[in-house]
Order: sequence, then structure tokens, then C-alpha cells
Amino acid sequence: MLFLCRSEFSVELRTSASEGVVFYMSNSLHVDFIALYLKDGKLSFAFNCGSGVARASTVFTYNDDLWHTVSTTHTAH
Repeated sequence: MLFLCRSEFSVELRTSASEGVVFYMSNSLHVDFIALYLKDGKLSFAFNCGSGVARASTVFTYNDDLWHTVSTTHTAH
């Protein structure tokens, strides 16, 4: 039997800052985590669910003081 684990995350943000943490959550040892942050105005998403850190960043900047919706989906087997 195959089980799938799916997690979804969505947040709306508006900022003019070029650096900063938008969202961060971890276990007590800070080994397993999920993070959304701004670096040079670009959004970066990083997570570790026990098998190593995965990262993704946007090409465009989002520190334009306009509203944006950020959504991620992760499906594991």
C-alpha cells in the first residue's frame, strides 16, 4: 500500500524590506524546519524534513510594497 503525505503552505505579504524572515517553524533541535524569507528582495523557501535541506528562490523581487500571495505544496511518498 502506498501512502502520500502532502503539505500546503500559503501566505499573503506586502513589504518594502529587502531582507527578513516571513515565516519560520522548527522542531526543538532546529533540524527539521520550514522557512520563508526575503534575501535581496527575492523570496526564498527552505525546508528539511529529515533527509537534508531543500531550497528554492524566486527570480523576481517582491519588496515592491504590493500584495503578493506565496503558496507551496510538498508531496512525499
